[in-house]
Amino acid sequence: MPLFAEKVTEYFPDFNKREHLAEDFWLLAKSEKIVVKEERLLIQGYYKVYKKKPVILINSDLPPLEWLKTAFHEITHHILDSPYKKSSILLYRDVQKLENKQEERAEAVALILLVPQWKLKELENTPFDQLHPYTQELLTRRQYVFRKYGI
Repeated sequence: MPLFAEKVTEYFPDFNKREHLAEDFWLLAKSEKIVVKEERLLIQGYYKVYKKKPVILINSDLPPLEWLKTAFHEITHHILDSPYKKSSILLYRDVQKLENKQEERAEAVALILLVPQWKLKELENTPFDQLHPYTQELLTRRQYVFRKYGI
């Protein structure tokens, strides 16, 4: 199991065992005292620490599943990339910019939270032409995470 998975299971004990829902995100955000806001953004969302307070902003125009994946992506930055030595830091989720390890790792965790390994195997048997295009993209990305990390 990759090191990030061990840390994530401290916050999501059922990591890769069940599908996680919006309620899971909101419960963790509340327990971690993360300010969550929705606004029209040019990117999917971002995580920042401002005056020592964690903040997640998510694009309010996102469809529900994409919103949730972004929410899990951003909360993963809180789990894996905090605390910071700087007083203000910004990490953002933009579909076009998943080049660094922090972004790739946050995306992998979000995908696993949404589609655990057993669900991936179940959905792989569904003909892709019967799936919504975003679901097809989600599964393609999740398959990549499985091949790369084995989870």
